[in-house]
Amino acid sequence: MAEEQPLDCAIREVAEETGLQGDKLSPVGALKTVRQIIRYKKSQELVTKETFFYLLMSSSDKISEHPNDGHHDRASWISWNRLSDLRHRYKYVPVLAKEAHNLAKCEKL
Repeated sequence: MAEEQPLDCAIREVAEETGLQGDKLSPVGALKTVRQIIRYKKSQELVTKETFFYLLMSSSDKISEHPNDGHHDRASWISWNRLSDLRHRYKYVPVLAKEAHNLAKCEKL
């Protein structure tokens, strides 16, 4: 079996976590790739984690109120302005937000 490509994985993950399905999601472009070294709490093992980010467009604004992926308790849309609220959890959010905003302007979204 072929390894899942990052874009295919992103679309699958968004579908699982939001309830949006295939034809409602389309990629606009790739954003920054973040590489981090993380330590698993239980084993204390250090691993390198690579996370790929994409800007996706949806033809629907309806997302699942109770995603059924076992990892998340909710999904919601947030505005460009509220992205800065996530800075305390993810230090790379400002860079991603700027890249996404510029890409959306270029694509005239």
